[in-house]
Amino acid sequence: MIPIPEYLQTALKNPKANFSLLFPRLVDWDEGKEFKSNKENISILEKYKSHLEYSREILNKTHQNQKDYINSFSGSKEVGKQIRATLVSPFIAGLGAGHPTETGMILDRNTGVPYIPASTIKGVLRTAYAVSIADENGIADDKKLDEIFGDENNSSKIIFLDVYPEKIPTIQSDIMNPHFNKYYNGENKVPLENEEPVPIKFLSVRPGCNFVFRYIIKDNSISEDEVENWFQIAFEKIGFGGKTAIGYGRFKTEKVSSEKPAETKNVELNIDELVSKLKPESVKKDKRKVVEAYISSVNEKNIKAKINIKWENKPNSEIFEISVTGMSSAEVGIKIKLLLNNFSKSGPVSGSITN
Repeated sequence: MIPIPEYLQTALKNPKANFSLLFPRLVDWDEGKEFKSNKENISILEKYKSHLEYSREILNKTHQNQKDYINSFSGSKEVGKQIRATLVSPFIAGLGAGHPTETGMILDRNTGVPYIPASTIKGVLRTAYAVSIADENGIADDKKLDEIFGDENNSSKIIFLDVYPEKIPTIQSDIMNPHFNKYYNGENKVPLENEEPVPIKFLSVRPGCNFVFRYIIKDNSISEDEVENWFQIAFEKIGFGGKTAIGYGRFKTEKVSSEKPAETKNVELNIDELVSKLKPESVKKDKRKVVEAYISSVNEKNIKAKINIKWENKPNSEIFEISVTGMSSAEVGIKIKLLLNNFSKSGPVSGSITN
């Protein structure tokens, strides 16, 4: 039996239901002397992994929100970075978290996908830093660790964000095989080799999935190369999530990239030259319509790049911002300036182009 009302079961079985909501709830229980979870629950829950496909849009927005946040740090002492790393072994986080099957998984509440909390990233990077500064006896200076990663009195010099898969990951059934079940349950005083192994299923993320690690260095006393080195140690030697002692949660990365504020190129549009190419005649009286008509014509002819315009929120204002996707802002700025390089008595319109 599934101990929740039928209307909730129906709602959670809907293909668009959030996987993080159904994972702890659509669990079958065996009634008997011991009221416990059905052994096949993990296999049953795995069938609902297709629900994650409907979280694609929310996941994309989550990544965009993180990029925007990183880009908001533009001070001289602050730099936003991201690392795109590929999972090379299965990943599981929250295996010991509360769940009816006793094999849980940490899932993001909004997207429903497995993720790595920022606190986990910070803890693993702290360990990686300790490895990099440890002396010949394997001892690291706690003061140095606290100086960078903070303590009860000081904040960390690096801000870590939650880490999400770049795209919807593939969830798979995995297995652990304890050999001394009666010993662990207290039935035997010592582990005996004649016991039968008891397979226990759990869900994990299949290797090959890309995760995006984003962080902000708040203090220029820490170099970007240092942090990248700590991540490499974490990816290759420590691992993220559970079961890292047997090789889970390992990543590889080929390139580390900066998340920098969008580049802006100021341009001036020659309205008269543009107007002469446009009809009807009434367009000549409205500069906004001229600019919008020009952008519309560019978008119609260009499949790869798109231009969107946002006007300043003031009556009759001719100040605008253009956002570009599919090509560099500098390239667009040069093209527009070449097309509209002569100013007339009607005067230029002030604007900017941004990636």
